Amino acid sequence: MKENNLNRVIGWSGLLLTSLLSTSALADNIGTSAEELGLSDYRHFVIYPRLDKALKAQKNNDEATAIREFEYIHQQVPDNIPLTLYLAEAYRHFGHDDRARLLLEDQLKRHPGDARLERSLAAIPVEVKSVTTVEELLAQQKACDAAPTLRCRSEVGQNALRLAQLPVARAQLNDATFAASPEGKNAANRSAATGNLPETMVPGRYAIQ
Repeated sequence: MKENNLNRVIGWSGLLLTSLLSTSALADNIGTSAEELGLSDYRHFVIYPRLDKALKAQKNNDEATAIREFEYIHQQVPDNIPLTLYLAEAYRHFGHDDRARLLLEDQLKRHPGDARLERSLAAIPVEVKSVTTVEELLAQQKACDAAPTLRCRSEVGQNALRLAQLPVARAQLNDATFAASPEGKNAANRSAATGNLPETMVPGRYAIQ
């Protein structure tokens, strides 16, 4: 029975990681209209030609032009989330994950908890910290509790499962931020539907027993 539960949680965890890492900034279908970008008509009139130029340059793999135009736009409206996502996506498109990560982390300081920024940040691959002992796992969990993100919850859960520490894995599912996130609900519901996760462990629906 315990082994079956472990396999179910592993199944959920794999789906969660896939869900997080397959998400990109433009998966939200940002759009380019004034309303979709959160701009006034005048600001949109001024910025749109450069945005159009940047998007076409990115499509044609013209890195210098695309990055230059996106960065100029970001400088004009540094607090704008949709345009920040466009710049982050351009950085990633041209292989600059480190720059995209710094940009998104900085924007999250301006807009704490914004789901669009968090999803884009979680989609950037990072080297998972190697955890080989329970002591290291508990330290990792403590650090995640102090500054919880969808990615660190997933990593702690993965390491907990690998070390057969089910209470720690379950604790990640009890995180309110994760439970309320679209990724958490989607991954858990998909897992429950396929039998990988018991209904009593679906975040936001039932408490974990």
